Amino acid sequence: MTDLKQLRECEPFNHISEKAADELEALSRTAVYPADTVIFTQKSNPSGFLYFIRKGQVEISAETSEGVEMVVDYRNIGGFFGWSPIFTGETYAAGAKTTEETHCLLIPKEPLLALAQQYPIISNYFNKAIYSQIRKLYREMTEHKSLDPVAQMEAYPFQKRLREMMSRPVKTCRMNTPVQEVALKMTELDIAAIVVCDENGKMTGIVTERDMVRKVLATDTENCLKHYTAKDVMTPNPYFMTPDTYMYEAATFMLRHSIRHLPIIEGSSIAGIVSIQDLMKFRSQKSMLLVGSAKEAETIEELTKIRGEIFKV
Repeated sequence: MTDLKQLRECEPFNHISEKAADELEALSRTAVYPADTVIFTQKSNPSGFLYFIRKGQVEISAETSEGVEMVVDYRNIGGFFGWSPIFTGETYAAGAKTTEETHCLLIPKEPLLALAQQYPIISNYFNKAIYSQIRKLYREMTEHKSLDPVAQMEAYPFQKRLREMMSRPVKTCRMNTPVQEVALKMTELDIAAIVVCDENGKMTGIVTERDMVRKVLATDTENCLKHYTAKDVMTPNPYFMTPDTYMYEAATFMLRHSIRHLPIIEGSSIAGIVSIQDLMKFRSQKSMLLVGSAKEAETIEELTKIRGEIFKV
């Protein structure tokens, strides 16, 4: 029980029950890695395990767009690594290699996700850790002084914050605003979303074009336009982010949750809103940067690389 007790002393597993801990222990296994062992690389297929360090140290490294490997973090006793594929379904965001003999508890994906259903604090903890890890990883990469022009353009979205690209002021309506009035306002202002507020100006929901199609046009349209209010068709308690959130964090979040409009909240006020169209504006900016780099290219190799990037935009 010593291994599991060590696990339970660390966030977020100090919140699980003794029974759940026993079941997790029975399904996990211990692995010992000699010093300088590559456990996985950034390009490795996910192993299906969350790694918990019982003893030793692990070096976390990432590869920049120009192929330079950089050490971005060290994980020590009581630390975790390898969580990105488990909670996002994506590949590893970085590689892991031991700096000394390291003992790890390997926690399998399926029972871990089942446990996270019972204890949401587990998934919340690692989702926050993922964003924190990505922010740190890309900060290290974008600050690397040897980045060439194309690499700098790849770094651009990781340096840009929502404050710089959000639309404002945000158009709003009250919960008791008739649906027909909401539709007319969206049409007149040529907007695809409108934030719904209570009498104190606090956001309570959002009405988007998708809501209007699914909840009005796809039903008894005439009846809806006569009797429904914004409260009846809005998406309540919508997701939101703060102005200092990085663009790549917002983009990842919006794709994961299949949302097209994201309100930006600062304190208790609605500071702005971002949409897929805002992300498309960024792509246009990147195109201009690529054209500028093409003019400055001095070799065929540089032009070839930039040509490949243009096709991606």
